Amino acid sequence: MLGCTEDELRSRTTGEFYLNPQDREQFLTLLEEKGFVKDYRVDFRRCDGKIVRVLMTASALRDSEGNITRIHGITRDITEKLKTEDALRKSESYYKSLFENTLIPVLILEEDGTISMVNKEAERISGYSRDDLEGKLCTDFILEEDRMSVVPEGKISPENILERLEFRIIDGCGNIRNIFGTYGRIPGTEKIVASGIDITEQKRAQKRLKELLDEKETLLREIHHRVKNNLQVVSSLISLQAHGITDEKTIENLREVQNRVNSMARIHKQLYESENLAKINFKNYTEGMVPEILYSYGVMGGDIKTDIKMENIELSIETAVSLALILTEIVSNCVKHAFPEGKGEIKIELLPGEEFYTLSVSDNGVGVPEINLENPETLGLQLINALSRQIGGRIEIKAGHGTTFKIEFPADLKLK
Repeated sequence: MLGCTEDELRSRTTGEFYLNPQDREQFLTLLEEKGFVKDYRVDFRRCDGKIVRVLMTASALRDSEGNITRIHGITRDITEKLKTEDALRKSESYYKSLFENTLIPVLILEEDGTISMVNKEAERISGYSRDDLEGKLCTDFILEEDRMSVVPEGKISPENILERLEFRIIDGCGNIRNIFGTYGRIPGTEKIVASGIDITEQKRAQKRLKELLDEKETLLREIHHRVKNNLQVVSSLISLQAHGITDEKTIENLREVQNRVNSMARIHKQLYESENLAKINFKNYTEGMVPEILYSYGVMGGDIKTDIKMENIELSIETAVSLALILTEIVSNCVKHAFPEGKGEIKIELLPGEEFYTLSVSDNGVGVPEINLENPETLGLQLINALSRQIGGRIEIKAGHGTTFKIEFPADLKLK
Protein backbone atom coordinates (compact mmCIF):
# COMPACT_ATOMS: atom_id res chain seq x y z
CA MET A 1 0.00 0.00 0.00
CA LEU A 2 2.80 2.42 0.91
CA GLY A 3 5.22 1.21 -1.77
CA CYS A 4 8.05 0.68 0.76
CA THR A 5 10.46 -2.07 1.52
CA GLU A 6 10.48 -3.48 5.04
CA ASP A 7 13.64 -1.54 5.89
CA GLU A 8 12.16 1.72 4.51
CA LEU A 9 9.05 1.18 6.56
CA ARG A 10 10.98 0.58 9.78
CA SER A 11 13.10 3.69 9.24
CA ARG A 12 10.12 6.07 8.91
CA THR A 13 7.47 7.26 11.32
CA THR A 14 3.78 7.24 10.47
CA GLY A 15 3.74 11.01 10.45
CA GLU A 16 6.17 11.13 7.54
CA PHE A 17 3.61 9.57 5.21
CA TYR A 18 1.01 12.32 5.64
CA LEU A 19 0.80 14.53 2.57
CA ASN A 20 -0.48 17.41 4.71
CA PRO A 21 0.89 17.67 8.30
CA GLN A 22 -2.35 19.33 9.39
CA ASP A 23 -4.19 16.06 8.73
CA ARG A 24 -1.86 14.33 11.18
CA GLU A 25 -2.49 16.96 13.85
CA GLN A 26 -6.27 16.75 13.38
CA PHE A 27 -6.16 12.94 13.57
CA LEU A 28 -4.21 13.00 16.84
CA THR A 29 -6.49 15.67 18.30
CA LEU A 30 -9.58 13.55 17.57
CA LEU A 31 -7.91 10.51 19.02
CA GLU A 32 -6.94 12.45 22.17
CA GLU A 33 -10.44 13.79 22.64
CA LYS A 34 -12.45 10.67 21.84
CA GLY A 35 -9.97 7.85 22.19
CA PHE A 36 -11.30 6.38 18.95
CA VAL A 37 -11.35 7.52 15.34
CA LYS A 38 -13.32 5.72 12.63
CA ASP A 39 -13.00 6.09 8.82
CA TYR A 40 -10.68 9.08 8.84
CA ARG A 41 -9.78 9.97 5.26
CA VAL A 42 -6.32 11.27 4.55
CA ASP A 43 -3.81 11.42 1.69
CA PHE A 44 -0.48 9.56 2.09
CA ARG A 45 2.64 9.96 0.02
CA ARG A 46 4.12 6.57 -0.71
CA CYS A 47 7.81 5.81 -0.70
CA ASP A 48 7.79 5.90 -4.50
CA GLY A 49 6.20 9.38 -4.47
CA LYS A 50 2.70 8.38 -5.52
CA ILE A 51 -0.28 9.81 -3.65
CA VAL A 52 -2.87 7.43 -2.21
CA ARG A 53 -6.09 8.07 -0.32
CA VAL A 54 -6.43 5.92 2.78
CA LEU A 55 -9.14 5.28 5.35
CA MET A 56 -7.93 5.04 8.95
CA THR A 57 -9.70 3.53 11.94
CA ALA A 58 -7.76 3.66 15.22
CA SER A 59 -8.09 3.49 19.00
CA ALA A 60 -5.74 4.86 21.71
CA LEU A 61 -4.19 2.85 24.53
CA ARG A 62 -3.55 4.93 27.65
CA ASP A 63 -1.52 4.51 30.84
CA SER A 64 -2.84 4.92 34.36
CA GLU A 65 -2.53 8.68 34.08
CA GLY A 66 -4.52 8.83 30.87
CA ASN A 67 -1.67 9.48 28.55
CA ILE A 68 -1.70 7.83 25.09
CA THR A 69 1.03 5.24 25.04
CA ARG A 70 0.15 3.33 21.89
CA ILE A 71 -2.20 3.53 18.93
CA HIS A 72 -3.82 0.47 17.40
CA GLY A 73 -5.41 0.91 14.00
CA ILE A 74 -6.24 -0.31 10.53
CA THR A 75 -5.38 1.64 7.41
CA ARG A 76 -7.02 0.76 4.08
CA ASP A 77 -6.11 2.06 0.63
CA ILE A 78 -9.32 3.35 -0.93
CA THR A 79 -7.74 5.06 -3.95
CA GLU A 80 -9.11 2.62 -6.53
CA LYS A 81 -12.44 2.45 -4.73
CA LEU A 82 -12.78 6.23 -4.96
CA LYS A 83 -11.79 6.18 -8.63
CA THR A 84 -14.45 3.56 -9.29
CA GLU A 85 -17.07 5.54 -7.40
CA ASP A 86 -16.12 8.68 -9.29
CA ALA A 87 -16.36 6.83 -12.61
CA LEU A 88 -19.76 5.50 -11.59
CA ARG A 89 -20.96 8.99 -10.67
CA LYS A 90 -19.79 10.36 -13.99
CA SER A 91 -21.39 7.45 -15.85
CA GLU A 92 -24.64 7.89 -13.94
CA SER A 93 -24.60 11.60 -14.68
CA TYR A 94 -23.91 10.89 -18.38
CA TYR A 95 -26.71 8.39 -18.78
CA LYS A 96 -29.09 10.51 -16.74
CA SER A 97 -28.35 13.38 -19.09
CA LEU A 98 -29.02 11.12 -22.09
CA PHE A 99 -32.23 9.88 -20.48
CA GLU A 100 -33.47 13.40 -19.76
CA ASN A 101 -32.46 15.09 -22.98
CA THR A 102 -33.19 12.47 -25.64
CA LEU A 103 -35.90 13.52 -28.10
CA ILE A 104 -37.73 10.22 -27.59
CA PRO A 105 -40.09 9.72 -24.63
CA VAL A 106 -38.61 7.12 -22.26
CA LEU A 107 -40.13 5.51 -19.17
CA ILE A 108 -38.75 3.09 -16.59
CA LEU A 109 -41.34 0.55 -15.44
CA GLU A 110 -41.23 -1.64 -12.36
CA GLU A 111 -42.06 -5.33 -12.61
CA ASP A 112 -45.76 -4.68 -11.93
CA GLY A 113 -45.95 -1.95 -14.58
CA THR A 114 -45.66 1.01 -12.21
CA ILE A 115 -43.91 3.99 -13.79
CA SER A 116 -40.86 4.77 -11.67
CA MET A 117 -39.14 7.34 -13.90
CA VAL A 118 -39.93 9.42 -16.98
CA ASN A 119 -37.96 11.92 -19.02
CA LYS A 120 -38.89 15.40 -20.25
CA GLU A 121 -40.05 14.19 -23.67
CA ALA A 122 -42.44 11.70 -22.06
CA GLU A 123 -43.95 14.61 -20.14
CA ARG A 124 -44.28 16.66 -23.32
CA ILE A 125 -45.81 13.92 -25.46
CA SER A 126 -48.21 12.67 -22.80
CA GLY A 127 -49.27 16.10 -21.57
CA TYR A 128 -48.79 14.94 -17.96
CA SER A 129 -46.23 16.17 -15.44
CA ARG A 130 -43.61 13.91 -13.91
CA ASP A 131 -45.60 13.83 -10.68
CA ASP A 132 -48.75 12.79 -12.59
CA LEU A 133 -46.94 9.87 -14.24
CA GLU A 134 -44.49 8.48 -11.72
CA GLY A 135 -46.01 6.05 -9.26
CA LYS A 136 -48.95 5.24 -11.58
CA LEU A 137 -49.53 2.08 -13.63
CA CYS A 138 -48.62 2.58 -17.27
CA THR A 139 -51.90 0.95 -18.31
CA ASP A 140 -53.81 3.78 -16.60
CA PHE A 141 -52.88 6.01 -19.56
CA ILE A 142 -53.53 3.48 -22.36
CA LEU A 143 -56.88 3.50 -24.15
CA GLU A 144 -59.00 0.71 -22.67
CA GLU A 145 -59.53 -1.04 -26.02
CA ASP A 146 -55.75 -1.34 -26.50
CA ARG A 147 -54.74 -2.50 -23.04
CA MET A 148 -55.02 -6.23 -23.74
CA SER A 149 -52.83 -5.93 -26.83
CA VAL A 150 -50.16 -4.17 -24.75
CA VAL A 151 -50.54 -6.44 -21.72
CA PRO A 152 -51.90 -9.77 -23.00
CA GLU A 153 -52.25 -11.36 -19.55
CA GLY A 154 -53.58 -8.25 -17.86
CA LYS A 155 -50.33 -7.60 -15.99
CA ILE A 156 -47.17 -6.15 -17.43
CA SER A 157 -43.91 -8.06 -16.87
CA PRO A 158 -40.65 -8.70 -18.75
CA GLU A 159 -42.01 -12.14 -19.71
CA ASN A 160 -45.22 -11.09 -21.46
CA ILE A 161 -44.43 -7.64 -22.82
CA LEU A 162 -44.15 -7.37 -26.59
CA GLU A 163 -40.95 -5.83 -27.92
CA ARG A 164 -42.73 -3.57 -30.45
CA LEU A 165 -46.35 -2.60 -30.81
CA GLU A 166 -48.76 0.20 -31.61
CA PHE A 167 -51.31 1.46 -29.13
CA ARG A 168 -53.24 4.59 -28.20
CA ILE A 169 -53.00 6.75 -25.10
CA ILE A 170 -55.17 9.50 -23.67
CA ASP A 171 -53.01 12.57 -23.13
CA GLY A 172 -53.36 15.20 -20.42
CA CYS A 173 -55.75 17.22 -22.59
CA GLY A 174 -58.04 14.23 -23.19
CA ASN A 175 -56.86 13.71 -26.78
CA ILE A 176 -56.16 10.25 -28.21
CA ARG A 177 -52.59 9.85 -29.48
CA ASN A 178 -51.14 6.96 -31.47
CA ILE A 179 -47.85 5.61 -30.10
CA PHE A 180 -45.37 3.13 -31.56
CA GLY A 181 -43.61 1.67 -28.53
CA THR A 182 -40.56 -0.50 -27.93
CA TYR A 183 -39.81 -2.37 -24.71
CA GLY A 184 -36.93 -4.27 -23.16
CA ARG A 185 -35.70 -5.53 -19.82
CA ILE A 186 -32.90 -3.63 -18.10
CA PRO A 187 -30.08 -6.20 -17.67
CA GLY A 188 -29.68 -7.52 -14.14
CA THR A 189 -33.06 -6.19 -12.99
CA GLU A 190 -36.75 -6.87 -13.32
CA LYS A 191 -37.32 -3.34 -14.59
CA ILE A 192 -38.48 -2.49 -18.10
CA VAL A 193 -37.36 0.40 -20.22
CA ALA A 194 -40.07 1.66 -22.56
CA SER A 195 -39.71 4.20 -25.34
CA GLY A 196 -42.14 5.43 -27.93
CA ILE A 197 -42.72 7.59 -30.97
CA ASP A 198 -45.81 9.72 -31.42
CA ILE A 199 -47.23 8.60 -34.79
CA THR A 200 -50.54 10.45 -34.46
CA GLU A 201 -49.87 12.74 -37.42
CA GLN A 202 -48.68 9.83 -39.57
CA LYS A 203 -51.90 7.96 -38.78
CA ARG A 204 -53.97 10.99 -39.71
CA ALA A 205 -52.03 11.36 -42.94
CA GLN A 206 -52.52 7.66 -43.73
CA LYS A 207 -56.25 7.97 -43.08
CA ARG A 208 -56.50 11.04 -45.31
CA LEU A 209 -54.45 9.33 -48.01
CA LYS A 210 -56.76 6.31 -47.90
CA GLU A 211 -59.77 8.60 -48.20
CA LEU A 212 -58.19 10.31 -51.22
CA LEU A 213 -57.36 6.94 -52.79
CA ASP A 214 -60.93 5.76 -52.21
CA GLU A 215 -62.23 8.94 -53.83
CA LYS A 216 -59.86 8.46 -56.76
CA GLU A 217 -60.88 4.83 -57.11
CA THR A 218 -64.56 5.79 -57.11
CA LEU A 219 -63.89 8.47 -59.72
CA LEU A 220 -61.87 6.10 -61.94
CA ARG A 221 -64.54 3.45 -61.64
CA GLU A 222 -67.17 5.96 -62.69
CA ILE A 223 -65.01 7.09 -65.63
CA HIS A 224 -64.57 3.51 -66.84
CA HIS A 225 -68.30 2.96 -66.46
CA ARG A 226 -69.11 6.04 -68.54
CA VAL A 227 -66.51 5.22 -71.21
CA LYS A 228 -67.90 1.70 -71.45
CA ASN A 229 -71.45 3.06 -71.80
CA ASN A 230 -70.39 5.58 -74.44
CA LEU A 231 -68.58 2.90 -76.44
CA GLN A 232 -71.66 0.69 -76.24
CA VAL A 233 -73.72 3.59 -77.57
CA VAL A 234 -71.24 3.90 -80.46
CA SER A 235 -71.53 0.14 -81.08
CA SER A 236 -75.31 0.41 -81.09
CA LEU A 237 -75.17 3.32 -83.54
CA ILE A 238 -73.00 1.23 -85.84
CA SER A 239 -75.58 -1.59 -85.68
CA LEU A 240 -78.36 0.85 -86.50
CA GLN A 241 -76.32 2.24 -89.38
CA ALA A 242 -75.79 -1.29 -90.74
CA HIS A 243 -79.54 -1.89 -91.01
CA GLY A 244 -80.77 -1.26 -94.48
CA ILE A 245 -77.28 -1.54 -96.03
CA THR A 246 -77.10 -4.29 -98.62
CA ASP A 247 -73.50 -3.93 -99.75
CA GLU A 248 -71.60 -6.83 -98.17
CA LYS A 249 -68.27 -5.01 -98.17
CA THR A 250 -69.74 -2.07 -96.27
CA ILE A 251 -71.44 -4.38 -93.77
CA GLU A 252 -68.13 -6.19 -93.20
CA ASN A 253 -66.31 -2.92 -92.64
CA LEU A 254 -68.92 -1.76 -90.15
CA ARG A 255 -68.73 -5.12 -88.36
CA GLU A 256 -64.95 -4.79 -88.01
CA VAL A 257 -65.29 -1.28 -86.62
CA GLN A 258 -67.96 -2.48 -84.21
CA ASN A 259 -65.73 -5.33 -82.99
CA ARG A 260 -62.92 -2.85 -82.35
CA VAL A 261 -65.25 -0.62 -80.37
CA ASN A 262 -66.58 -3.60 -78.42
CA SER A 263 -63.02 -4.71 -77.72
CA MET A 264 -62.24 -1.40 -76.00
CA ALA A 265 -65.62 -1.34 -74.27
CA ARG A 266 -64.96 -4.75 -72.69
CA ILE A 267 -61.67 -3.46 -71.27
CA HIS A 268 -63.48 -0.62 -69.50
CA LYS A 269 -66.30 -2.94 -68.42
CA GLN A 270 -63.80 -5.33 -66.84
CA LEU A 271 -62.00 -2.45 -65.10
CA TYR A 272 -65.31 -1.12 -63.75
CA GLU A 273 -66.17 -4.53 -62.29
CA SER A 274 -62.66 -5.28 -61.01
CA GLU A 275 -61.10 -4.45 -57.65
CA ASN A 276 -57.87 -3.50 -59.44
CA LEU A 277 -58.36 -0.37 -61.52
CA ALA A 278 -54.78 -0.32 -62.84
CA LYS A 279 -54.45 -3.85 -64.24
CA ILE A 280 -56.39 -6.13 -66.56
CA ASN A 281 -56.53 -9.89 -66.14
CA PHE A 282 -56.00 -10.71 -69.81
CA LYS A 283 -57.11 -14.32 -69.46
CA ASN A 284 -60.54 -13.24 -68.22
CA TYR A 285 -60.71 -10.62 -70.94
CA THR A 286 -59.85 -13.08 -73.73
CA GLU A 287 -62.31 -15.71 -72.52
CA GLY A 288 -65.10 -13.12 -72.66
CA MET A 289 -64.14 -11.28 -75.84
CA VAL A 290 -63.37 -14.10 -78.30
CA PRO A 291 -66.90 -15.62 -78.18
CA GLU A 292 -68.34 -12.15 -78.88
CA ILE A 293 -66.17 -11.81 -82.00
CA LEU A 294 -67.27 -15.24 -83.27
CA TYR A 295 -70.90 -14.36 -82.58
CA SER A 296 -70.56 -11.12 -84.53
CA TYR A 297 -69.65 -13.18 -87.59
CA GLY A 298 -72.56 -15.54 -87.11
CA VAL A 299 -70.44 -18.49 -85.91
CA MET A 300 -72.83 -20.77 -84.03
CA GLY A 301 -72.84 -24.23 -82.47
CA GLY A 302 -69.11 -24.54 -82.01
CA ASP A 303 -68.29 -24.77 -85.72
CA ILE A 304 -65.10 -22.87 -84.96
CA LYS A 305 -63.60 -24.12 -81.71
CA THR A 306 -61.31 -22.03 -79.53
CA ASP A 307 -58.53 -23.25 -77.23
CA ILE A 308 -57.39 -20.52 -74.84
CA LYS A 309 -54.34 -21.29 -72.71
CA MET A 310 -53.23 -18.49 -70.43
CA GLU A 311 -52.11 -17.93 -66.89
CA ASN A 312 -53.78 -15.21 -64.85
CA ILE A 313 -51.48 -12.53 -66.24
CA GLU A 314 -52.32 -8.94 -65.37
CA LEU A 315 -51.36 -6.20 -67.81
CA SER A 316 -51.38 -2.43 -67.52
CA ILE A 317 -54.33 -0.65 -69.13
CA GLU A 318 -52.15 0.78 -71.90
CA THR A 319 -50.75 -2.63 -72.84
CA ALA A 320 -54.08 -4.42 -72.44
CA VAL A 321 -55.97 -2.02 -74.76
CA SER A 322 -53.39 -2.37 -77.54
CA LEU A 323 -53.17 -6.16 -77.11
CA ALA A 324 -56.96 -6.46 -77.07
CA LEU A 325 -57.25 -4.65 -80.40
CA ILE A 326 -54.46 -6.81 -81.85
CA LEU A 327 -56.25 -9.96 -80.68
CA THR A 328 -59.54 -8.72 -82.14
CA GLU A 329 -57.92 -8.12 -85.55
CA ILE A 330 -56.20 -11.52 -85.63
CA VAL A 331 -59.26 -13.52 -84.52
CA SER A 332 -61.45 -11.60 -86.98
CA ASN A 333 -58.92 -12.35 -89.73
CA CYS A 334 -59.03 -16.07 -88.85
CA VAL A 335 -62.82 -16.19 -88.98
CA LYS A 336 -62.98 -14.34 -92.32
CA HIS A 337 -60.16 -16.04 -94.23
CA ALA A 338 -58.92 -19.24 -92.57
CA PHE A 339 -62.04 -21.38 -92.72
CA PRO A 340 -63.80 -21.28 -96.09
CA GLU A 341 -65.96 -24.22 -95.00
CA GLY A 342 -66.88 -22.51 -91.73
CA LYS A 343 -65.16 -25.06 -89.45
CA GLY A 344 -61.80 -25.09 -87.69
CA GLU A 345 -59.93 -24.29 -84.50
CA ILE A 346 -58.21 -21.20 -83.13
CA LYS A 347 -55.56 -21.54 -80.41
CA ILE A 348 -54.67 -18.54 -78.27
CA GLU A 349 -51.79 -18.45 -75.79
CA LEU A 350 -50.15 -15.74 -73.72
CA LEU A 351 -46.78 -16.97 -72.52
CA PRO A 352 -44.99 -15.10 -69.71
CA GLY A 353 -41.24 -14.60 -69.57
CA GLU A 354 -38.82 -12.75 -67.33
CA GLU A 355 -38.53 -9.79 -69.70
CA PHE A 356 -41.02 -10.46 -72.50
CA TYR A 357 -44.52 -11.86 -72.96
CA THR A 358 -45.58 -13.63 -76.14
CA LEU A 359 -49.11 -13.60 -77.56
CA SER A 360 -49.60 -16.49 -79.97
CA VAL A 361 -52.74 -16.93 -82.11
CA SER A 362 -52.83 -19.84 -84.53
CA ASP A 363 -55.44 -21.55 -86.70
CA ASN A 364 -55.60 -24.81 -88.61
CA GLY A 365 -57.12 -23.18 -91.66
CA VAL A 366 -55.98 -22.80 -95.25
CA GLY A 367 -53.08 -20.49 -94.46
CA VAL A 368 -52.30 -17.10 -95.97
CA PRO A 369 -49.93 -15.93 -98.67
CA GLU A 370 -46.69 -14.24 -97.62
CA ILE A 371 -47.32 -10.91 -95.85
CA ASN A 372 -45.07 -7.85 -96.11
CA LEU A 373 -45.13 -6.54 -92.53
CA GLU A 374 -43.15 -3.45 -93.49
CA ASN A 375 -45.87 -2.39 -95.90
CA PRO A 376 -49.13 -4.23 -95.02
CA GLU A 377 -51.99 -3.82 -97.48
CA THR A 378 -55.06 -4.23 -95.27
CA LEU A 379 -56.27 -1.92 -92.51
CA GLY A 380 -56.36 -4.83 -90.05
CA LEU A 381 -52.67 -5.68 -90.62
CA GLN A 382 -51.77 -2.00 -90.49
CA LEU A 383 -53.46 -1.79 -87.07
CA ILE A 384 -51.69 -4.93 -85.84
CA ASN A 385 -48.37 -3.52 -86.99
CA ALA A 386 -48.93 -0.07 -85.46
CA LEU A 387 -50.28 -1.38 -82.14
CA SER A 388 -47.40 -3.84 -81.81
CA ARG A 389 -44.89 -1.03 -82.21
CA GLN A 390 -46.86 1.00 -79.68
CA ILE A 391 -46.19 -1.61 -76.96
CA GLY A 392 -42.61 -2.19 -78.10
CA GLY A 393 -43.47 -5.54 -79.65
CA ARG A 394 -42.16 -7.64 -82.53
CA ILE A 395 -44.44 -9.55 -84.97
CA GLU A 396 -43.75 -12.93 -86.48
CA ILE A 397 -46.13 -14.65 -88.93
CA LYS A 398 -45.78 -18.31 -89.91
CA ALA A 399 -47.91 -19.74 -92.72
CA GLY A 400 -48.27 -23.33 -93.84
CA HIS A 401 -50.89 -25.71 -92.56
CA GLY A 402 -52.70 -22.81 -90.98
CA THR A 403 -51.36 -19.46 -89.83
CA THR A 404 -49.64 -18.40 -86.59
CA PHE A 405 -49.29 -14.82 -85.39
CA LYS A 406 -46.74 -14.22 -82.62
CA ILE A 407 -46.34 -10.84 -80.94
CA GLU A 408 -43.48 -10.58 -78.44
CA PHE A 409 -43.62 -7.50 -76.21
CA PRO A 410 -41.87 -6.28 -73.05
CA ALA A 411 -43.34 -7.07 -69.66
CA ASP A 412 -45.04 -4.05 -68.10
CA LEU A 413 -42.19 -3.31 -65.72
CA LYS A 414 -39.85 -2.93 -68.66
CA LEU A 415 -42.09 -0.58 -70.59
CA LYS A 416 -41.28 3.12 -70.57
